[in-house]
Amino acid sequence: MGRLGRLTYDSRSYSVYTYDAAGNITSITTRPPPTLDINGDGSSNSTDTLLVLRYLLGYRGAALVAEVTLGAGRPDAASVETFLHDALSEYDLLGRSVPAPVATIDGLILTRIMLGIPDAALLTGINLPAGAQFNSSALIRDNVNTVFGTNF
Repeated sequence: MGRLGRLTYDSRSYSVYTYDAAGNITSITTRPPPTLDINGDGSSNSTDTLLVLRYLLGYRGAALVAEVTLGAGRPDAASVETFLHDALSEYDLLGRSVPAPVATIDGLILTRIMLGIPDAALLTGINLPAGAQFNSSALIRDNVNTVFGTNF
């Protein structure tokens, strides 16, 4: 489980726990499992990783979805933004103590994974931050596959 301020997210059960000031659970919200199908078209591919990367770089609105085919599940920029905002901690591929995905690290690694780059080259030119729980190509790839239910 990773703590998010007064929230805890348990990626194994897809539940978000909200706490009061005394540390008592005040609510539990269960959400659907995370997915790499960002554009809502039913598949995970390079279009989806482009959307993640753009979002992490700060693109919003029309710039986020420019030249991207959107699916029925997320038919406009607003629905893509909401989806990515709500799932943002999932894109922390390195397992930081406070999830904070970074485009130049997490976005680039996710892009490489989804494009089929092998472990030997996955982290080439990338400096992992101190404290990363997943700090090797194999561990990061396994984390992505575990969180998103994929087989990259």
